Amino acid sequence: DVPVLNFLFSNENVSKIFVHYTKDEYTAKKIVKEGFMFVETFEKTAEQVFNDSVDLTYKHNIRKYYGKYIVVICISNEIYNHYSEELRLLNKHNNQPEQVLSEIPSFFNDNQEEVFTLSKQFIKGYINYETGTVVHNPKFSLKFKTNLKVNLLN
Repeated sequence: DVPVLNFLFSNENVSKIFVHYTKDEYTAKKIVKEGFMFVETFEKTAEQVFNDSVDLTYKHNIRKYYGKYIVVICISNEIYNHYSEELRLLNKHNNQPEQVLSEIPSFFNDNQEEVFTLSKQFIKGYINYETGTVVHNPKFSLKFKTNLKVNLLN
């Protein structure tokens, strides 16, 4: 579907694009409004995608059972690479840029797992893959920068 692919990959040359599948629209709307919460590792729940039909079909066929709503997360290469380098310089090799791209500090849940919240400005919107409906996040910004000094030093 061309509008869906255009939405998904319109920033592909200047950003990293990730998708997260969820069962209900309520959850997709909540992620757009509040940011994307994940436990410990971003890769456990979000998948980087590329504008390659074989790669996209393969990843979709694996993840579609998690739900019909695809949340699109888009982080500019400039910001992603900058914070990858910052983490490297701080010798924080166990941390990922997604873990510090938040406006709120991480916290520990009831299972003593660290929970991170990726800022809502990195949420491009979501897609209902059954209907092809695309919902844009009006707060999405490729140029968004948060006050990461606090996050990097924790």
